[in-house]
Amino acid sequence: MIKAAGKPHTEPRTIHIKARRSGTAFQDMLQKDQEKHSRDRFDAMLLKMEDQAGRLARSGTARDLQDYKNLVADFLKTAVAFTLKREESRSGHRSGAEKVHQLVRKTDKELAALTEEVLTDQKGLSVMRRTGVIKGLLVNVYT
Repeated sequence: MIKAAGKPHTEPRTIHIKARRSGTAFQDMLQKDQEKHSRDRFDAMLLKMEDQAGRLARSGTARDLQDYKNLVADFLKTAVAFTLKREESRSGHRSGAEKVHQLVRKTDKELAALTEEVLTDQKGLSVMRRTGVIKGLLVNVYT
């Protein structure tokens, strides 16, 4: 390496900064890809829940209710883990955790009301309305 007299050689620093920027761009791209994959997975889970909600509204059986509740529980477990992980990586603390926990509590209350409706032989429209409210809460968890 030959340096010009009186001028410091800055090339290594420039390369280091460029490498650092490309690493950040790659991380951003990777994070966006992971979020898209997660959204696709959540959308598939929601579709499965909608199908099960339709079965539950038609049949009103305890088995269909249990299957629906299991799907909701799986969704919540996955969504809460994803949401809290995302909040921690963005802000460094769990500021969004309370919102998520409030939505989970509301979802639990709606599931309890749904269970009561199914056990008292209510079907159809009231079950679909209740599962629609639950779906809305679940969408709020991961958005």
